[in-house]
Amino acid sequence: NTDVNLRKVDASILEFPDDIIAVDWYFYSILLLSGLSAVFTEDTTTFYRQHIGNIVGASDFSAESLRKAVKVRLGHYAYMSKIDQRYKILYEQELGLCRVLEDEAKLKKIVSKNQRELNSPL
Repeated sequence: NTDVNLRKVDASILEFPDDIIAVDWYFYSILLLSGLSAVFTEDTTTFYRQHIGNIVGASDFSAESLRKAVKVRLGHYAYMSKIDQRYKILYEQELGLCRVLEDEAKLKKIVSKNQRELNSPL
C-alpha cells in the first residue's frame, strides 16, 4: 500500500527501463533517492495474493526460485548502480552470490538449509 503525492514527483523519474523485472522496487528506490520520504504504518493490513505465477513468487524454496530471486535483485542493483554508486556494493555482493550458486554442491546445501528453516516465505 503506497500513497504518493505526485505533485512532489519529477515526471522525468517515471521512465522505467524496458527490461526491469521488479518495477515496484525500482519505482520506490527512485522516489526515495529523489528526496521523498516514506513512513511505515501498522494501521493497514495487506493481503498479498502470492502464487507460483508471481515474478518472485511464494512457492516452495528451490534452486530455481533462488536463482530467479537473485536474477531479479541483480537486475535491480545493476540499474540502480547507474543512478547511485551505493548500489554498486549490493550489485557486487549479488554477483558473488551468483558465483556461489554456480557450485552445485553449495547450491544444494543452501537450498536444503532454507527448506528446513523457512516456515513461511512471507
